[in-house]
Amino acid sequence: MSKREEKDADSRREEEEGEGRLASGEWGVYTQPEEVDEFVAWLNPKGVRELALKNAFTKWWNHIAPGMRKRLSDLNVSAKLPEARRSTRVKTALIGHDISRELYMMWSNRRAVNSS
Repeated sequence: MSKREEKDADSRREEEEGEGRLASGEWGVYTQPEEVDEFVAWLNPKGVRELALKNAFTKWWNHIAPGMRKRLSDLNVSAKLPEARRSTRVKTALIGHDISRELYMMWSNRRAVNSS
């Protein structure tokens, strides 16, 4: 790596990532399960970290995919609600809707070891 110039790394990154490249400190998100499938297929199993990440996705995919689908359906439903016919009853119901009370938002990892 020390023999390579910085331009080589930048040109390779531009070629692989294309437009919409994230800068340092920026975050991206996959919203569709198909996008995650493409990402997992892209991972190189010869790399130690990438193999561990691929194995983790494989192990937990049965829990991740339904959660992603549930979140998408919840977002689609909540996006359609404001377009519905307006009445005072609906408005009070929408104001009281708290997404943090949804089941997927209240999940906690019970298998994790508590260090305290």
